Formats: sequence, structure tokens, C-alpha cells
Amino acid sequence: MTLKSSFAIAVTALVVIPMAAQAFVAENRVEVMPRAGSSFEVEPDPIFGVPGQWCAAADYAVRVLRAPWTNRVYVQGPGSVSRAVVFGMTPAGATPSSITSVSNSANTPGANFSVQRAFAFCINQRLPYKHN
Repeated sequence: MTLKSSFAIAVTALVVIPMAAQAFVAENRVEVMPRAGSSFEVEPDPIFGVPGQWCAAADYAVRVLRAPWTNRVYVQGPGSVSRAVVFGMTPAGATPSSITSVSNSANTPGANFSVQRAFAFCINQRLPYKHN
């Protein structure tokens, strides 16, 4: 095999191998992975829990999907790892429902907030964190 043919094979392999989806890191340092359409998976937030996931979801919706503040972010279901949540800009077949408990909302497909309301959870995470 010549150097020229080896180079051609290497370039072809790079073009054929699909690029893995890049994780988006939200302002609260929670990773968000894109999924099909306008769906995305938000990793667990070890410090702020579910409110931190809503913050990351809103941050992703605004900065990546360019969603307006008035659009809604929906829980679509569980993610691929424990406590991860799949969010999206549509209810994806679930019945939209109002949220009565933020901490339980991650387990309720159809639970939703406006992008602006979900982004409000980011404010609490910008305040200094106090250990008791």
C-alpha cells in the first residue's frame, strides 16, 4: 500500500465515521445531550437536583435551540442514566400538565414550564452556595 492510498483510506474513514453528538454544558455546569428533533437529555444536577435540570434545559433551549422565552419546555420522559431527564419543546405524546411539585416534575411526562420560568431556576444557582 502506498502512502497516497493510505492517506485516502484515512480521510475516507474520517468522513464516513459520524461525529458523536457534543454535550452542551449549561451555565450551571450540567451536561445536556442533544437527541432527535427538539429533544435533549439533561444529566442529574448533584447540587440543585431537579431545579438545576430545569435551569440546564432552559439554558439549552435558549442558547442552542434559540427558543423564545414564551415557548414551553416539557418533560418527555426518563433519560438513559439514573435521574437524567429527557426534555423537549413539545410534549411528545404526553398530556401537558401543570407542575405542583418541582422535585417530582422530572418524573411526570408532560410537566412543563415556559422557558423563562425554567430559566429562573438558574438565578438561585448563581447565588453563593452556603454549607451549614
